[in-house]
Amino acid sequence: MVTFNLDTIIMFIYLGAMMALGLYCVRFIKTFDDFFVAGRRLGLTLCVGTMCALFVGGSAIGIAGMGHDYGIGGVWYYLAYSIGFVILAVTFVVPLRALNQYTVSDIFSIRYDERCRIVSSIITFFSWIFFFAAFIIAGARVVEALLGWDFTFAILVTAGLFTIYTSVGGMWAVTMTDLVQFVIIIAALVIVFPVGIYAVGGFEALFAAMPAENNSLIPIMDGSMMTGLGYVVATLILTAPTGVIAPDIFIRVWCAKDNRTAKNTLLITALLVAIFAFVLVMLGMAARIMVPEMEHEMALPWLVQTLLPHGLSGLVLVALMSAAISGAVPELVVCSSILARDVYQRFLNPKADEKKLLQVSRWLTFFVGVAGMGLALKLPGFMDLTYNCYRIFVPTVLPACAAAFYSKSTTSTSCLWSMVTSGVVVAFMMIFMPETNLTFADPVIIGLIVSTSTMFIVNRFTKPTAEQVAFVEKAQQQIADYKK
Repeated sequence: MVTFNLDTIIMFIYLGAMMALGLYCVRFIKTFDDFFVAGRRLGLTLCVGTMCALFVGGSAIGIAGMGHDYGIGGVWYYLAYSIGFVILAVTFVVPLRALNQYTVSDIFSIRYDERCRIVSSIITFFSWIFFFAAFIIAGARVVEALLGWDFTFAILVTAGLFTIYTSVGGMWAVTMTDLVQFVIIIAALVIVFPVGIYAVGGFEALFAAMPAENNSLIPIMDGSMMTGLGYVVATLILTAPTGVIAPDIFIRVWCAKDNRTAKNTLLITALLVAIFAFVLVMLGMAARIMVPEMEHEMALPWLVQTLLPHGLSGLVLVALMSAAISGAVPELVVCSSILARDVYQRFLNPKADEKKLLQVSRWLTFFVGVAGMGLALKLPGFMDLTYNCYRIFVPTVLPACAAAFYSKSTTSTSCLWSMVTSGVVVAFMMIFMPETNLTFADPVIIGLIVSTSTMFIVNRFTKPTAEQVAFVEKAQQQIADYKK
């Protein structure tokens, strides 16, 4: 049931404007590069806008919810991303860009072999289609709760529109709409933050009203600081590597027009994400003080709706919703690029020309979007789902990706076994040992130990090819040259 009020009207106008802007970007799409990596010619403003729309706007609701639950200690999820962005900026961003590829699997094909490409494609596709569904859930829940829309209807209208314009406008549509959403969300947080803090009596009153265990960067959980330290360590290990190797980050790195733009985008985004980590977490804390029984992921939407006048609140909420669902769009592009490159082009039609590949990519993007919307109707909340995607992706892909650029001794066989063994161990723990989540024995930590150990052991019994050694030497020389 749709209730038409000022906020509802603003939502339809906003969605229509985003749809029109996305369709306008069709004029920029002439090649496969244009569709998946925006022609590799984005400047700093568009690059920062699309990165921050995802990592400040897209996850804002979830991070404020963590502030509601964990207090100031909820910042670690965002701070971990900042750390990951800085690591990527100062390590292999230059050789990564020099490859001019589209997916993590492309890199594995060049550095290792087709077996590693196939396994990494499967891992990435299934991790990121669930990630896509998670962002749809985040956006649709806001619409459902605040505008009274049926959840299924909210998904069909909001995610459906984004799927359509991404199918025709690709990464150009994503970056143009992301920039608009980023500006609105930053402006909204600049307004809502002081108003929210003032509403609870200032910073001193904010921390005085929170339980003592929630006022430390290392929260006391289950009565123990060691448990809280386990949460911090697991969050850092779970999330920071994602900022280094996530395929949606790689796509944005490849979209940049040059190395300096890519590096500066990562560093600026790291700074902004760190700043807004504290802003969003403290807003979540303020909402908890005002309405203690509130469902945690409704903390930020409730504050916006309560503290801002109608019309302005509607604009901010629709921007938050759009950023959440727009955050799903790069995941949609990641999944469709895997199908286009690793399935269609490699196995079904190796001789496909540029025009045919672009046409197929658009259809694949649409069908993946429909599949993701179906998953969103059946899956749990945003943060649980994203954490589980990271648990699968990080331990299976991180060691192999790092070794691709820095280890001359790593072979295709060791890469393959590293991914397979860690994937099996992590899946087993997630199914049969869920109580280990966000502790010192989190599946991602055990998985990383297994994958790294397996790679080290198998390397002792296998030898890399001359081409594999040359790949690493070239990458290290590119890094050295850029630093000079």
